[in-house]
Amino acid sequence: MHDDRVGTLGDPFAKRNKDFKRLKGQKFSGDEGEVAIVAYKWLEECKNIFERMTLSE
Repeated sequence: MHDDRVGTLGDPFAKRNKDFKRLKGQKFSGDEGEVAIVAYKWLEECKNIFERMTLSE
């Protein structure tokens, strides 16, 4: 029986790892104002992932 919360390889962190992989490799480019906006959005995305981790444990 397969449990989607566990992932395909029995890894309870599979969903979280997928979320973080989506953020990987983003580069901050542009002028300082744009960098701040992109960095803020990236940090907000990380915060959302950590909140889901906390709620699911």
